[in-house]
Amino acid sequence: VLGFSRGLFSQVAYEVARGSLIKITFQGEKFEAGSKSWIPVKNSKGIETKKYLAVLNKEFPTDTLECELVTNLPPGKYNLYLSARVLGTIRPPVLVTDNLNVMPPIITNLSSKLSAGGMVIIASGTYFGSIPPKILISYTNSETGKTIKRICSVLRPLEYDDARGCGGKSCMNVETGESKVAFFIPEKLPVADYKLILFCVSGTTESVLSMTGPNIGTVYPAIASAGDEVAVEGLYFGQKKPRMWFEYIHPKTLKIATMPITIVTPLEYPDAYDHGGQSCMELETGKSLVRFIVPPGLPNGECNIFLDNGTGSAFVLFTCRFHISGKISR
Repeated sequence: VLGFSRGLFSQVAYEVARGSLIKITFQGEKFEAGSKSWIPVKNSKGIETKKYLAVLNKEFPTDTLECELVTNLPPGKYNLYLSARVLGTIRPPVLVTDNLNVMPPIITNLSSKLSAGGMVIIASGTYFGSIPPKILISYTNSETGKTIKRICSVLRPLEYDDARGCGGKSCMNVETGESKVAFFIPEKLPVADYKLILFCVSGTTESVLSMTGPNIGTVYPAIASAGDEVAVEGLYFGQKKPRMWFEYIHPKTLKIATMPITIVTPLEYPDAYDHGGQSCMELETGKSLVRFIVPPGLPNGECNIFLDNGTGSAFVLFTCRFHISGKISR
């Protein structure tokens, strides 16, 4: 809400987002019906027209003239005029301010939190506008070189109260321009640097979003034999059981061979979105843990343990030795 009093015109710069509802209060006169406020706007041919504000008053004369406008104007600097009708006479236009700035949207920060089946991304910034933006992410497929695009849905409820009231919500604080919007990215999207585009009513803004795959931190014990229990810890293994396998050099053929790993259940963490369900990842932190029993038939010596959760993969060195026996746990 922008308030103006007689004698204070043209002294302050005001910033608003395109698509936002501006409510303006004029005081200092005995306003009669026919009082108007407008913003001069040039069309595509350079011809100047007037964008009139809606007058909300129902009864006249009034000491307070209430006006509002949805700023469907391109980003830029505008003038705001008032022509008051007082004692039956329409007075000459008065320049209220020459610093009404319609601001473009800007992303200032991206944060994330894990969710069932994927990740919630929170985009913060300024001047996204009251109406939720359309969100597009895209990345380049490393194998084909093609650009893959995906539209993401804005999550409800929105962060702020809508200036129109009536219990509505908005993705922008109309007083400050502070903005925030959240959207969901499925877990199965590949690890890549994504271009994030917000198509706001106030304009378009872009940022870069990096997706993180699984990361193995430790294997305990790092040396074990068939029948021993081994724990693999790390980050972002995913909500469901990842695919795991050994990769080693076959002692006879000297070729690379693989052997599947069966993850031990129950899993370490409760599934936050499935009552009674299990997960190998703590939802809030990404901390992950899986356990398996070293299978018989795994050759002695060094091998790699691979983990793939559909988004990305990671591996860690492991040693199988014949002389170690017994169940080992942390």
